Amino acid sequence: MPRSFVIARFGASGNAPLRPRWVLRCLLALATLPLSAASADEIERAEALLTGSPAAAVERAAAVEPGDAAEAIRRAIVLARGRLMLGASRQAEQALDEARERLDEVDDALRSRWYRTRATVAFSLGEQERSLAASRRALGLLDAAVPATERAEALAVAVQVALGARIYSDALSFASDLQQLISERDVEATARYDAEMMLAVLHREFGDTERASSTYRRAARTAVEIGDPMAEADARFARVQVLMNAERLDGLSDDLDDLENRYRDAGDDFGLAMVVLEQARLALQQGRFPAALADGHVARTLLERLSVPTLAQRAYHFEAEALLLMLPLWRQRRYGSELSRLALSDSLTRLPNRRAFFQRAEGAIREAGRNGIPVSLLMIDLDHFKRVNDRYGHHVGDRALEEFSDCLRNNARAGDLPARFGGEEFAVLLPSTDLEGARRVAERLLEALHRQPLRVGSDRVELRASIGVAELGPGEALDTLIKRADRALYRAKSDGRDRVAWAAADA
Repeated sequence: MPRSFVIARFGASGNAPLRPRWVLRCLLALATLPLSAASADEIERAEALLTGSPAAAVERAAAVEPGDAAEAIRRAIVLARGRLMLGASRQAEQALDEARERLDEVDDALRSRWYRTRATVAFSLGEQERSLAASRRALGLLDAAVPATERAEALAVAVQVALGARIYSDALSFASDLQQLISERDVEATARYDAEMMLAVLHREFGDTERASSTYRRAARTAVEIGDPMAEADARFARVQVLMNAERLDGLSDDLDDLENRYRDAGDDFGLAMVVLEQARLALQQGRFPAALADGHVARTLLERLSVPTLAQRAYHFEAEALLLMLPLWRQRRYGSELSRLALSDSLTRLPNRRAFFQRAEGAIREAGRNGIPVSLLMIDLDHFKRVNDRYGHHVGDRALEEFSDCLRNNARAGDLPARFGGEEFAVLLPSTDLEGARRVAERLLEALHRQPLRVGSDRVELRASIGVAELGPGEALDTLIKRADRALYRAKSDGRDRVAWAAADA
């Protein structure tokens, strides 16, 4: 079965990056390892179990006593892969570390596979620099004589890691090498599928709808060649999302109906939930509000059962929006205030959501332009927030988001507009505030955050944030202001996090 990969971007604007179940399988694109006797046979059997039963694979590999360095490294790779698929990233890292001292005893090809897995583990832990360094080392160990399939797999990992680290020059360079490789040399179909999926993700990241769509279509054909109907479904689903984001809706309803049946027949509840969520989104865009309400409810029920709160919240908003648009005028007058609040507020933090922010911020900017008063914007991202979820669980992560939202409200003036954009990203519009004033507000916010640690049992969880600040320039649009504040935010992160960075009005 190919180790397929999709990064889904959900929502009408397609701007919330999520990682469905397919991510690790591409990042863990490792060729079947040629093994020898006894314990090596057990490692080979463990690897064969990874796709269907990672828990069984881990159990079998853990029972093996490796006979030599090559078996120790191969066993570590299988353990790490299985533990990653089970969501145990730290244990995966430990498995690799336990075998690291024997790396010098094996050939470069096997060492490259170890570093490739190390890149995957670091990526899953949010350690982007370590991930990128490991992927580069994996590539560097492969000489010109290495099989094209193995180099293609290493390049696919390198592209994903570079994209995750936002090092776009490296991502483009790796992608160019990968495209040339699969075009000119004989690459096994499973590795070619992974490469095509990864190249499509790159085109998607850069907003190239045509190339992303055609590359996903090519990946679907490769999956048919392999004989893997679920890999084909994954590629087709990713293509539907690309077209949906570009508002090219013709034929998508039939595609989604077919994908729904495919995932349901396969017993893949997560894939089914993703498809039904997209069906709700499509129904909203096409004005089919009863269908949107029904699909949103089904998707929310599935996602709550699967413990995916972020997507369940999105399904909830689809339901609320569909209900609001369905109600006759008299019921809108009676219940409109509450329904509008549901559609325009974040259900977890009760802050305005992204849609509400844009509606209110556009009006504030127009008024500022008429009256000649300054307006500034803070873009905020909680630092290393994934570590809170990984260590303490999503329920503690939700508490942290609620407490940070309270901190925003407590430090906002009456006319300010704090909002949750999604995940751990927030924004605050500051009317009647110039750049210097906005910088002071941001610094006070960080100070307040330092004074309010989150208590989890006996642990003290100290939340930290990076903030980008920008002041509205003459005639500047809201989108441009957000982009400048975003660039300042990324600079704050690259300078060490837990700090404020700002952009000049003419930047």
